[in-house]
Amino acid sequence: MQNPDTTWEQFQNWFITKSEGQDGEYIDNLDDIQNTIQYQPKQMPTYSQFVSVFPKLPYPGYAGYFKQMPAKDVYELVGDPLKSLYISKGGDNGIYRNACTVRWSFALNALGILIPQNSLSLRGADINGQPRYYYIRAVTAGDAMQKIFGNPTHKLEGADANNPNKVAAFLKGKTGIYVIVNNDASQANYTGHVDLIQNGHIPGGANAYGVPGGIKSIRIWEFKP
Repeated sequence: MQNPDTTWEQFQNWFITKSEGQDGEYIDNLDDIQNTIQYQPKQMPTYSQFVSVFPKLPYPGYAGYFKQMPAKDVYELVGDPLKSLYISKGGDNGIYRNACTVRWSFALNALGILIPQNSLSLRGADINGQPRYYYIRAVTAGDAMQKIFGNPTHKLEGADANNPNKVAAFLKGKTGIYVIVNNDASQANYTGHVDLIQNGHIPGGANAYGVPGGIKSIRIWEFKP
């Protein structure tokens, strides 16, 4: 990659940090299932609203920036039955070890933008007597983002989404909700990644390089001012 404006910290965050791995069982007709799910349109939250409820850890040495909260801690927040499912399926070596979409689901639920009960959502602990559901797959989060909040503010697709120089230029300075979708979940063994992006920094990394089968799209929805 030739981009003299990219710092080592940015390069590491965008191109070296690896995915947590598998985000649920592979479903061959996932697109067909997602096409049947509808949502009520909403406005994007503000940065402070989203960050206040998004599961994360402080990033030592970088005030105001965050690191990824480990999956086991995320599932502790979510509670049973999803927590027990994560454990019974192998924990951090199992099919639910990638908690990126669970973090995103937790934040949306906390903001009152509730993940619906359907064939793709899994139930966590009830909150004030009301059930709470969570998605597992990043591609499902991307589908929900499009339907709830409309078109992304920024989008990179196809060959451009697989060009490191274009990816670096695309990510730099952006803040919002970040969704990257892989071309082939069966080849990559996971569907993508959803996360917070803070001035280009992504707590769980961009997951944008060396993905088997390549990248389909990278989208960013900016927060409401």
